Amino acid sequence: MFYVLWMRTTLEIDDELLLAAKSVAKSSNKSIGEVISEWGLQALQSKHSETSPRKKRNGVPLFDREGVQVRVSMDLIKKLQDEES
Repeated sequence: MFYVLWMRTTLEIDDELLLAAKSVAKSSNKSIGEVISEWGLQALQSKHSETSPRKKRNGVPLFDREGVQVRVSMDLIKKLQDEES
């Protein structure tokens, strides 16, 4: 058995965005909804890739060094443990 589910909704879209979507839809033989959906998905993927780490080492994500960096040493660990006690 094969089901196709469509969701219809009403959205308020900026006039400039709608005009651009209509133009792209017409030139690419797609519906306006398809064009806007593609743009939305691209924006989500772009935002996700900006916040996701780019590199991994041994399966552990590596993050770019930004801001204040603190080196963790045994002395620092002991000091923090003493502060907790």
